[in-house]
Amino acid sequence: MIIGLDIGYGTTKLIDSNGRVCSFKSIVGVGEPQKINLLGGEDRGYIRVVKIGGNTYTVGEDAEKYNLPIVDVKQRNSIESLAFKALVLAAIGDSAKSAPDLKIITGLPVKFHDDAPILIKSINDVVSAEVGVIPQPAGSFFDLFLDNKGNVVWHELNHSRVGIIDIGTYTTDILLIDNLNIVEALSGTITVGLHRLTTSIINTCKNEGIRQSLTHAEAERSLESGSVKKYGKEIDISSIVQAQKDNITKDIWSYVNSMWGKDERIDYLILTGGGGSVLCDSFPKFKTAELTITSNAFMANVYGFYKLGRRIYEHGS
Repeated sequence: MIIGLDIGYGTTKLIDSNGRVCSFKSIVGVGEPQKINLLGGEDRGYIRVVKIGGNTYTVGEDAEKYNLPIVDVKQRNSIESLAFKALVLAAIGDSAKSAPDLKIITGLPVKFHDDAPILIKSINDVVSAEVGVIPQPAGSFFDLFLDNKGNVVWHELNHSRVGIIDIGTYTTDILLIDNLNIVEALSGTITVGLHRLTTSIINTCKNEGIRQSLTHAEAERSLESGSVKKYGKEIDISSIVQAQKDNITKDIWSYVNSMWGKDERIDYLILTGGGGSVLCDSFPKFKTAELTITSNAFMANVYGFYKLGRRIYEHGS
């Protein structure tokens, strides 16, 4: 079975060749919750619980929902931790049950790509699989370059210079690909992402007396709705949301320019990641080369990992 696996700081995603698709927040809690149904008795429902090394972990939104002690998975060495392995096992578990012969393509942030051997070992600690690792933004490149069977569909990318801007929850990766070769010196990672955007919205709402205790979840919802609730009434904050989107976009574009300058050889810019879909209305103000926004930016990397897996393991190249 071929699997595309994307374990991000914000969200974990998986696609396998049986058509299974899953996505959940990259949150790991120690132990498991006890749910009491108001009609009587214990109500378990579906909760992602895994056991590693004699320890029990609850994975995904439920770890936060039931106020379990949370393990930080945002540090560089997190890929060696039991919490990271819990995310791997929670995502791959059902796929591993249906097919023991697993071939996984996954990714790492650009500046941490040298940690690939550590990542492969961590995955193999919890599941037996052949694992390939590429820079995370390259997933979005392959999502556009290949179809679901691993066939090339955008042939121009074979001989193009392509800049990829991948905006995630906590970081933004930029990757430059020239004639299918990664230009490492012009690729990198910065700690600017959707979390900084929602933090800016929270702080602005507090400073302007709109809401004193806005949560990140509420701020995330405001990115689409343009409003927040206070005492049961919707308050329009669309101007605040747009202003903060523009500010974050300027910060990201400043970094892009510091790396790529005025490189007139770039043929295409690809905007991707969960933040790509949120900030796409701000980026056209700054674009230089032709801008392509991936159709499902949130899932583009993991779809690309899966398509590359099909290409490697079924086409032999």
